[in-house]
Amino acid sequence: MVNGHDDSLIGFIDIKNIDWNIPKGEIGFFIDEHYSNKGIAKKALARFTEYCFMTYGFNKLFLRTHESNLAARKLAENCGFEIEGTLRRDYKTTTGELVDLLYYGKLPSD
Repeated sequence: MVNGHDDSLIGFIDIKNIDWNIPKGEIGFFIDEHYSNKGIAKKALARFTEYCFMTYGFNKLFLRTHESNLAARKLAENCGFEIEGTLRRDYKTTTGELVDLLYYGKLPSD
């Protein structure tokens, strides 16, 4: 995502950990705090997921986030992702702590 005024980067969305046997992929995203709560990330994520389903034929898209990341959880839920469960001790923080992550999934029919 790019700022329309000066072309500065305000966020990104990517897909990683693709498993073509299913096919499914993991979505990651970030938006600069100065641009949050303006609907930009919601619009971008909704279009991105639609593009992934339509263009690449994914059967599932998923994302993982810590339960304390309320902004990411709200964005995921507002874009039709549903909590599927908790992955225990699935991420190592910069301090070396292993933390649980919430697993969200979305199907093309959602």
